[in-house]
Amino acid sequence: MMAQPIESVHRADPVDSSEQALRDIAAEFAAHKDAVSAGLNLLQALHDAGVLALASGLFAAGDNALAVILSQLNGQGGQKTIQNVVQLAKGLSAINPEQLEVALSSVAAGLQAALTRPDQTSSRLGMIDLWQAFRDPDVSASLALLLGFLQGMGKAIRGVRP
Repeated sequence: MMAQPIESVHRADPVDSSEQALRDIAAEFAAHKDAVSAGLNLLQALHDAGVLALASGLFAAGDNALAVILSQLNGQGGQKTIQNVVQLAKGLSAINPEQLEVALSSVAAGLQAALTRPDQTSSRLGMIDLWQAFRDPDVSASLALLLGFLQGMGKAIRGVRP
């Protein structure tokens, strides 16, 4: 018995390596979609805060800028600086962003009001002036906020939970 002749040849199409790479990347994105989404959100937040522009500028400035920063961090006090930045970040993360926004905008408005009234800085305040200021509802609201702040800070200093 003789071998049967081959009637058709099925050739596998060679897959372009870039197409295969794209498929591999798509599969990785699908497998880790939550992490990819979180990473993109972080990247957007860094962009919105200007951190990416700052980092790009540092890298564009070349090795000199990075060398100065690294030498400062490696120098005396560099470790304390890093520890302080970490503690500041922890402290800021404990603050409600909406409350911080209100507090900072209030401070900015207070500074603006104080700096646009030169008559108050040139004259001395007497007791009557202070009593009149205490009756002002805006001054009263600011004092109430400051007193609440001082009470909360005092409790924290003494180790008592507010």
